[in-house]
Amino acid sequence: MIAAPHPGIAPQASRAVTAPSVNPRINAELHAALDAASVVVPLADVTTAILGEAIETMGAAAAVLLVRAGVDLWRVQAGVGESAAEHRLELTADSWLVQQTIQQQLALVIDDSDLVRERLQGVPLASWRYLAAAPIGGEAAILILASEDTAFDESLVERLVAIGAEAAPLLHQAMLLRHVAQSLHRFA
Repeated sequence: MIAAPHPGIAPQASRAVTAPSVNPRINAELHAALDAASVVVPLADVTTAILGEAIETMGAAAAVLLVRAGVDLWRVQAGVGESAAEHRLELTADSWLVQQTIQQQLALVIDDSDLVRERLQGVPLASWRYLAAAPIGGEAAILILASEDTAFDESLVERLVAIGAEAAPLLHQAMLLRHVAQSLHRFA
Protein backbone atom coordinates (compact mmCIF):
# COMPACT_ATOMS: atom_id res chain seq x y z
CA MET A 1 0.00 0.00 0.00
CA ILE A 2 1.41 3.41 -0.94
CA ALA A 3 0.43 6.26 1.30
CA ALA A 4 -0.54 9.54 -0.24
CA PRO A 5 1.62 12.52 0.79
CA HIS A 6 0.25 14.60 3.60
CA PRO A 7 -1.44 17.68 2.16
CA GLY A 8 0.65 20.11 4.27
CA ILE A 9 4.04 18.64 3.31
CA ALA A 10 5.68 19.49 0.02
CA PRO A 11 7.46 16.62 -1.69
CA GLN A 12 11.26 16.85 -1.43
CA ALA A 13 13.33 17.18 -4.54
CA SER A 14 15.34 14.10 -5.16
CA ARG A 15 19.02 14.43 -4.35
CA ALA A 16 21.81 12.41 -5.80
CA VAL A 17 23.67 10.50 -3.12
CA THR A 18 27.29 9.80 -3.81
CA ALA A 19 28.89 6.90 -1.98
CA PRO A 20 32.24 7.77 -0.42
CA SER A 21 35.20 6.19 -2.11
CA VAL A 22 37.16 3.54 -0.27
CA ASN A 23 40.76 4.39 0.46
CA PRO A 24 42.84 1.19 0.22
CA ARG A 25 45.59 2.67 2.43
CA ILE A 26 43.11 3.25 5.25
CA ASN A 27 41.82 -0.31 4.90
CA ALA A 28 45.37 -1.63 5.13
CA GLU A 29 46.07 0.50 8.23
CA LEU A 30 42.88 -0.67 9.92
CA HIS A 31 43.79 -4.30 9.25
CA ALA A 32 47.30 -3.67 10.60
CA ALA A 33 45.80 -2.12 13.75
CA LEU A 34 43.58 -5.18 14.23
CA ASP A 35 46.58 -7.47 13.81
CA ALA A 36 48.61 -5.39 16.27
CA ALA A 37 45.78 -5.43 18.82
CA SER A 38 46.09 -9.20 19.07
CA VAL A 39 49.74 -9.02 20.20
CA VAL A 40 49.81 -5.82 22.29
CA VAL A 41 49.75 -6.47 26.03
CA PRO A 42 46.60 -4.88 27.51
CA LEU A 43 47.12 -1.78 29.65
CA ALA A 44 45.73 -3.49 32.77
CA ASP A 45 48.28 -6.30 32.42
CA VAL A 46 51.18 -3.87 31.84
CA THR A 47 50.28 -1.74 34.85
CA THR A 48 49.80 -4.80 37.07
CA ALA A 49 53.23 -6.10 36.04
CA ILE A 50 54.86 -2.72 36.75
CA LEU A 51 53.26 -2.59 40.21
CA GLY A 52 54.26 -6.17 41.03
CA GLU A 53 57.87 -5.63 40.00
CA ALA A 54 58.09 -2.31 41.86
CA ILE A 55 56.55 -3.65 45.08
CA GLU A 56 58.84 -6.68 45.07
CA THR A 57 61.97 -4.67 44.25
CA MET A 58 61.27 -1.80 46.60
CA GLY A 59 59.70 -3.75 49.48
CA ALA A 60 56.70 -1.44 49.42
CA ALA A 61 53.45 -2.19 51.22
CA ALA A 62 51.31 -0.25 48.73
CA ALA A 63 51.64 1.23 45.26
CA VAL A 64 49.61 3.05 42.64
CA LEU A 65 50.27 3.78 39.00
CA LEU A 66 48.64 6.89 37.55
CA VAL A 67 48.54 7.02 33.75
CA ARG A 68 47.97 10.00 31.51
CA ALA A 69 44.26 10.35 30.80
CA GLY A 70 44.26 13.71 29.05
CA VAL A 71 46.42 16.69 28.26
CA ASP A 72 46.99 17.63 31.91
CA LEU A 73 45.37 14.71 33.74
CA TRP A 74 46.75 11.54 35.36
CA ARG A 75 44.32 8.95 36.71
CA VAL A 76 44.91 5.88 38.91
CA GLN A 77 45.03 2.92 36.52
CA ALA A 78 46.13 0.24 38.99
CA GLY A 79 46.96 -0.06 42.63
CA VAL A 80 47.78 -2.34 45.54
CA GLY A 81 46.89 -1.35 49.08
CA GLU A 82 45.15 1.91 48.21
CA SER A 83 41.68 2.80 49.47
CA ALA A 84 38.65 2.87 47.18
CA ALA A 85 38.64 6.67 47.44
CA GLU A 86 42.33 6.83 46.47
CA HIS A 87 41.67 4.61 43.46
CA ARG A 88 39.33 7.31 42.09
CA LEU A 89 41.82 10.16 42.49
CA GLU A 90 43.12 12.19 39.56
CA LEU A 91 46.07 14.56 39.46
CA THR A 92 46.39 17.62 37.26
CA ALA A 93 49.43 19.57 36.11
CA ASP A 94 48.91 21.88 39.12
CA SER A 95 49.73 19.06 41.53
CA TRP A 96 53.12 19.37 43.24
CA LEU A 97 53.78 15.67 42.55
CA VAL A 98 53.06 16.08 38.83
CA GLN A 99 55.30 19.14 38.71
CA GLN A 100 58.16 17.20 40.28
CA THR A 101 57.81 13.82 38.54
CA ILE A 102 56.36 14.71 35.14
CA GLN A 103 57.43 18.26 34.45
CA GLN A 104 60.89 18.03 36.03
CA GLN A 105 61.32 14.24 35.48
CA LEU A 106 62.50 13.66 39.05
CA ALA A 107 62.28 10.53 41.16
CA LEU A 108 61.38 11.42 44.74
CA VAL A 109 62.02 9.90 48.15
CA ILE A 110 59.82 11.33 50.88
CA ASP A 111 61.09 10.14 54.26
CA ASP A 112 58.30 11.58 56.33
CA SER A 113 55.23 12.54 54.37
CA ASP A 114 54.10 14.77 57.28
CA LEU A 115 56.72 17.30 56.17
CA VAL A 116 55.11 17.71 52.76
CA ARG A 117 51.54 16.71 53.66
CA GLU A 118 50.06 19.95 52.34
CA ARG A 119 51.84 19.55 48.99
CA LEU A 120 50.62 15.95 48.71
CA GLN A 121 46.96 16.80 49.27
CA GLY A 122 44.86 14.77 46.83
CA VAL A 123 47.71 12.36 45.99
CA PRO A 124 47.02 8.64 46.40
CA LEU A 125 48.88 7.03 49.35
CA ALA A 126 49.82 10.47 50.76
CA SER A 127 48.82 9.35 54.26
CA TRP A 128 51.61 6.75 54.38
CA ARG A 129 54.77 7.65 56.30
CA TYR A 130 57.35 6.85 53.60
CA LEU A 131 56.82 7.44 49.89
CA ALA A 132 58.75 7.13 46.66
CA ALA A 133 57.54 8.40 43.31
CA ALA A 134 58.94 8.34 39.80
CA PRO A 135 57.87 9.13 36.26
CA ILE A 136 57.38 6.12 34.01
CA GLY A 137 57.78 6.53 30.26
CA GLY A 138 58.40 10.26 30.25
CA GLU A 139 55.02 11.86 30.82
CA ALA A 140 52.99 8.65 30.44
CA ALA A 141 52.67 7.64 34.09
CA ILE A 142 53.61 8.24 37.71
CA LEU A 143 54.45 5.35 40.02
CA ILE A 144 53.96 5.96 43.74
CA LEU A 145 55.16 3.49 46.37
CA ALA A 146 54.39 3.57 50.09
CA SER A 147 55.59 2.01 53.33
CA GLU A 148 54.83 2.62 56.99
CA ASP A 149 57.92 0.89 58.40
CA THR A 150 60.84 1.25 56.02
CA ALA A 151 62.15 4.36 54.31
CA PHE A 152 63.13 4.13 50.66
CA ASP A 153 66.73 4.97 49.83
CA GLU A 154 68.33 6.35 46.69
CA SER A 155 69.67 2.97 45.52
CA LEU A 156 66.15 1.55 45.59
CA VAL A 157 64.86 4.56 43.68
CA GLU A 158 67.53 3.95 41.03
CA ARG A 159 66.08 0.45 40.64
CA LEU A 160 62.61 1.97 40.44
CA VAL A 161 63.76 4.24 37.61
CA ALA A 162 65.25 1.18 35.85
CA ILE A 163 61.91 -0.65 36.16
CA GLY A 164 60.22 2.37 34.62
CA ALA A 165 62.69 2.52 31.74
CA GLU A 166 62.22 -1.17 31.01
CA ALA A 167 58.42 -0.95 31.16
CA ALA A 168 58.07 2.30 29.20
CA PRO A 169 57.84 0.79 25.67
CA LEU A 170 55.12 -1.68 26.70
CA LEU A 171 53.28 1.04 28.60
CA HIS A 172 53.37 3.42 25.63
CA GLN A 173 52.16 0.69 23.27
CA ALA A 174 49.29 -0.32 25.57
CA MET A 175 48.27 3.32 26.08
CA LEU A 176 48.33 3.93 22.33
CA LEU A 177 46.10 0.92 21.73
CA ARG A 178 43.71 2.17 24.44
CA HIS A 179 43.60 5.57 22.73
CA VAL A 180 42.86 3.95 19.35
CA ALA A 181 40.10 1.84 20.92
CA GLN A 182 38.56 4.89 22.59
CA SER A 183 38.72 6.83 19.34
CA LEU A 184 37.07 4.03 17.39
CA HIS A 185 34.35 3.47 20.00
CA ARG A 186 32.07 5.97 18.26
CA PHE A 187 31.97 3.67 15.22
CA ALA A 188 30.68 0.69 17.20
